[in-house]
Amino acid sequence: MSYLSVRICLLFLSITLLSACSMSAKILSPQANEELQGAAGFVVKLDSGADASTLNVTLDGMDITQDFSPRPFQAGTTLTAEPPVLHPIDGSDQHYIHATAQWAGASSGPQGMGINFLATALCIQAPGMGAPNCTAQPPYCLATVNENTNHNFTIKLSQTPANDLSITVTPSDNKVVLNNQPGGDPITVTVPANRDEATFGLRGETPTVDGYTELTLTGQGCRPNFCRIFVR
Repeated sequence: MSYLSVRICLLFLSITLLSACSMSAKILSPQANEELQGAAGFVVKLDSGADASTLNVTLDGMDITQDFSPRPFQAGTTLTAEPPVLHPIDGSDQHYIHATAQWAGASSGPQGMGINFLATALCIQAPGMGAPNCTAQPPYCLATVNENTNHNFTIKLSQTPANDLSITVTPSDNKVVLNNQPGGDPITVTVPANRDEATFGLRGETPTVDGYTELTLTGQGCRPNFCRIFVR
């Protein structure tokens, strides 16, 4: 084999290895086995050689490609998307995000990557409960409040969020008042980026003779949490 032929073969081999080692779609955030920091978004980088029109991103098997921006997708750009509320799968907080894209002009299949990550644990601390992890009666926090008495409840995160994180607190009926809003109305509580908790007020309006009022707490990138309120 001539010297020129050897050079051509080595060049071809180098290009092939480079293509095999690079990824047309790379997940920058979250990292593998990382706990998502609240509303910190998903970040995907498209290689400059990728066919942007073939990008496909799935979260736990659900297509979330359309959630990414800026659009239209372009090769060599970084795309972001806000995570949804992340519900446990088979009792686990572990989730899987997968991103792929074709190489421009390539006849081979798509390339990319997938990683496992964890949802941020979202908990509520009720009056009289020493532990904020709501494990007294999993998966619910239980609290008994007196009628027409104001109480403070604390929302706890397992870590400080990357950005200010809005948590929606929704009561199941009008037997409780949250932050002096009309009975039964939901409220939004913000956990600042430099803290891991926020407080809201609750007042029992009507005794729960039978059953309870359930508070549902939801936030982007978080596992929902629930608290059952008994008004006496």
